[in-house]
Amino acid sequence: MKIRLGFVSNSSSTSYIIALRRDYHFSVEEVDRILASHNRWIDEDEIIKKEDAPAALHEALEALCSESYLCDWHDGESGLPALVAEIVTVLKDKILLTTIEGAADGPTTYVNIWSDQNRDKLKKCEEIQSNKNATTEKIKKLAEIHKNED
Repeated sequence: MKIRLGFVSNSSSTSYIIALRRDYHFSVEEVDRILASHNRWIDEDEIIKKEDAPAALHEALEALCSESYLCDWHDGESGLPALVAEIVTVLKDKILLTTIEGAADGPTTYVNIWSDQNRDKLKKCEEIQSNKNATTEKIKKLAEIHKNED
């Protein structure tokens, strides 16, 4: 397994670790680039028209922000909402934290650390660390008191 800080576009088994908030507002330029990227690779009957872009972007953003991760299993039906891959590609400089290359036949995975589920997990981790730090400080104070008593 290789972990890279840059963007990997040629691997079908890459995991993309992203940070994308639900309230993200796409600029007109970003919408145009996302649609162009999507429409370039698909059949004519799957092309997303500009007037349909807001709904498609909302669906993709909702999926990225509500699930802890999304997978594309490359089995003909990805199950991913349209535009997920294109959002990550176009916004990579703004939202991509790292990529991880997996097995050659593995899925493409999108992990959003700011998804609802992951945000709750991060809060728990933060609470645990905060409690650990408080405990460490108490131990240091007790050690100092004991040291001064000797």
